[in-house]
Amino acid sequence: MLFLLSLWACDQPIVDDSNNPNVIVQEIEKCMHIKDHRPCDFESFNSDGVNTNLYDLEGSPFILDISAAWCPPCRAAAQEVQEVQDYYSEYDLKYLTLLFEDTSGEPPDVQDLKNWKMQNEITTAPVWGGSRELLVHDVIDTEAGFYMTSLPTFYFINEDMRIVSMQEGFSSEVIEQHIEEMLNE
Repeated sequence: MLFLLSLWACDQPIVDDSNNPNVIVQEIEKCMHIKDHRPCDFESFNSDGVNTNLYDLEGSPFILDISAAWCPPCRAAAQEVQEVQDYYSEYDLKYLTLLFEDTSGEPPDVQDLKNWKMQNEITTAPVWGGSRELLVHDVIDTEAGFYMTSLPTFYFINEDMRIVSMQEGFSSEVIEQHIEEMLNE
């Protein structure tokens, strides 16, 4: 049963909220979301309310975990965020959660991000607020945002800001395999 739950992914439809004034997201460059390409840089806000860019993480390998607070597998993955980041600290691995919806399906605010961190005992791993504006469902349209068809979706990005791999759905074992691949490339 636990194995089945660990592979479960949310398949909620993604809707556009680009007209929402509460969302701070800006596409900075064209990008591709396939192996060996650079991810889109975007500006968002972190759990301290500070605006930051994805490329601020350049120089460290990181996991980009795209999640929604209402998604059970996203919450399961969040339970392991701090442990994973701490385990791979010698590699300076960052585990960035991009939370694009709160529990009611609305864009998160700073308090939602703080609550996510507290509920999941995340102390040093970054949690940012995002938007559905960054998400695309057409693999051909990956210059417009991050390709995903289920939640959570993980991108494994090396210190040179190159996508090493992608994983849709949550499995601790598979996440670990992707991390090892990224660190040993």
